[in-house]
Amino acid sequence: MTGKTELLAIRDDNDFFRLQDSHTERCTMAKASVFPIERADYVRQQLLRLQGESLPNARIVKLIITEEPFPT
Repeated sequence: MTGKTELLAIRDDNDFFRLQDSHTERCTMAKASVFPIERADYVRQQLLRLQGESLPNARIVKLIITEEPFPT
């Protein structure tokens, strides 16, 4: 079985962001907040908030995860 999943995340030049209700923190990709494409409007709102908080290089990125069998 193979498949592909597309997710959105926010990052700047060096880090990804973990978005929480009370705060936002910089993190690695492994801990980043990711969202399905259907939540693009929410991700855009969060991007505008971060850019307004002195993070002008923040941008939305699309992560593509491909699932395929791994040989054993």
